[in-house]
Formats: sequence, C-alpha cells, structure tokens
Amino acid sequence: ICEIRIADPEFFDVSNINRQFAARKLSVGVSKAFETARMLRDITDDSAIEVYGMGIDSLMLHQFLSGTAVVIDEIEFWNIGSCILMHQHARKYKVPILNALTVGFAAYVHLFTETSEPVEEMLGMSLEEGLMLERAVLNGTVTTSERTRIMDAALSCFIPDQPKYYAGKSAHLHQELVLDRLLKEGRAPIIATNPPFAGGLVADHALLVILEKLGLAEREITLVPPSPGYAKIDAATFTVM
Repeated sequence: ICEIRIADPEFFDVSNINRQFAARKLSVGVSKAFETARMLRDITDDSAIEVYGMGIDSLMLHQFLSGTAVVIDEIEFWNIGSCILMHQHARKYKVPILNALTVGFAAYVHLFTETSEPVEEMLGMSLEEGLMLERAVLNGTVTTSERTRIMDAALSCFIPDQPKYYAGKSAHLHQELVLDRLLKEGRAPIIATNPPFAGGLVADHALLVILEKLGLAEREITLVPPSPGYAKIDAATFTVM
C-alpha cells in the first residue's frame, strides 16, 4: 500500500474509546483523522499518509479520489449527503467503494462500482435532499420526520435485514428499543467486539480488490456481490449470506 488517504472532520469522544482505532482517554477532543494518521505512522514509515481534516466535500474529492485503488466508506450514519456526494464522484473516477456496518453481532459489507446500482437509488434520495438533511442534522434543526427519513433510507440500503441483539422471547421488543434510541438520540448501541470484526473483514476485501485490479490475486477469491448485493456474517449464529 503506497499511500493511505484519511478524511474525517470529527473529534474523538469518550463513547468512541471502546471500539475505534486511535480512540483513547488521551485522544478525547483530538481530530480523528490526524490522530489515526499519527498512530499509523508509528506502525510504518514506508507509506505516504494524506489527511483531509475537513472531511468529504466537493472541493477535495478530485484529489482524494485521483489515483485511488479503492475507498472504504465509513461516513457517519447521518451524513447522508456526503455519502451520496462521494459515491457519485467515485463512479466518475471508476473507484470501487466498500462499506462495512455493524449491528448486533453481524457485519454487513457492500461493494459499489461504476456499473452497480448507485447508492442514491438504493437510498431513494437525491444528492440535493441528502445534503439538505445532513445540514439539518449538523445545525441541530433536524425534525423527527427528517431524522426518520434518513434512518429509514440508510437502514433499507445498508442493513436490509436487521439482526437481533439477542434471541429471547422479547427480542422483537428489544429491536424496537434499538430503533427508538437511534431515532431519539441519533445513536444505537454497538457491541465493542464487532467493529474490529467488521473492520478486518472489509480490510481483507479492500486488499482482495486491489490484488484483483493488479492481476495478482493468484488464488480463488469470492468478492462481495456488487450493490444491491451484499455480504452478511453473523458471529452469534455463525451464518453467512
């Protein structure tokens, strides 16, 4: 890997410590992008690292995507406009995008290419609407109906079959509580062991995509079916689909 590019406008919070790389007590309040780059530099010094502390916007996407082999999309759940914007530009530059999300003990991996179903069609949302809703979230003016619109679109796109956190008699009630918290608080409970699980899975597939593009995948591989297809692995049930 000759160059790694990181884009993230957020700062580490206490809630990130249990599950995000570079999140520690000492990094609370520090730029996620720059702190992650610093820790990567501690690991290796033979790769270039570019940091975009402003996050994703139309002004940086040309430089961010030019010459890029693959993008791993972990854009914040509510930043729906930035997600659509990056996907549109990635299709223009013919850069594949991998996306990984976690719910319960399950990990979902999606692959978007220049010929697969566009993310905005899967979301059922235009770029203009996405940017408008994202601004409302960032400004704190988002209404319940607007938050519901984002939540329903994102869940149907990225997590079409939501797993349960446990399988007791009241599991369906528990699932309702998770969605209610997501709607009211803007966040959902995340089991700390699962983000590394999903991160390793999507990193493996990013490497496989690169090797295949270079003609170096000298073994049998099965890539994630392009959107609207996806791969799901549930560690609790040992099921794969």
